[in-house]
Amino acid sequence: MPEPDRDRILSALSGSNTAAERLSEVCLELLPGLDGASITVIGNPAAHATVSTAGDDVGMTDLQFTLGEGPYVDAHNDRRPVLASDLSEPGYRVRWPAFTPASLAAGVHAVFALPLRIGAIHVGVLNLHRREPGELGVIELSDAFAFAEAVTLLVLGHSASGEDQAPQLRVQHRVALHQATGIIMAQLGVSVEEAFVRLRAYTYVDGRTLDEVAVDVVARRIRFDVEEQT
Repeated sequence: MPEPDRDRILSALSGSNTAAERLSEVCLELLPGLDGASITVIGNPAAHATVSTAGDDVGMTDLQFTLGEGPYVDAHNDRRPVLASDLSEPGYRVRWPAFTPASLAAGVHAVFALPLRIGAIHVGVLNLHRREPGELGVIELSDAFAFAEAVTLLVLGHSASGEDQAPQLRVQHRVALHQATGIIMAQLGVSVEEAFVRLRAYTYVDGRTLDEVAVDVVARRIRFDVEEQT
């Protein structure tokens, strides 16, 4: 694999005006063959913050987070890249039975997820997609890996260019999602993992986003202990 144009990547990211919202735009400028990009920072199972999106806003990351499957989910869980170059291939419907048809229905045929990690430190996922099927070229893939590494350094609060001051990522944590998970834990007497599974299942059946359902749980418009009794 050829060396990526690191100087170009680091120069694009090292400016003091590179806020979180701008990072995905920079990614698409560096990788013009893509139609959409997003950067997601992940903590515990209920801590998922998409800090930057650019290009086609078709909700690929939120869709996978809600369904609990897809390239982004696998890249996070397995700590390795997942490159799905043609979702119309039969094997992907077996691997991701809910995500694959939803992605194709949204007009997205290729999805690439690169973990944001350095060594054992894992902070999130760089999510890339395009509407036409096809693999990333060798140079594209090399640049994508270099970009993911640089973003990881930014998330960790370091400067990828060697400067003393790194751009600050303005990560907005999903407070309602954390609160809703805790409320469900109390209502059902279950672990945080089980509470989040229940929340995700309800969201999928209800056809809304996790954030929307979480707000209703916090406002007590949805109660899971009542649901269990009906």
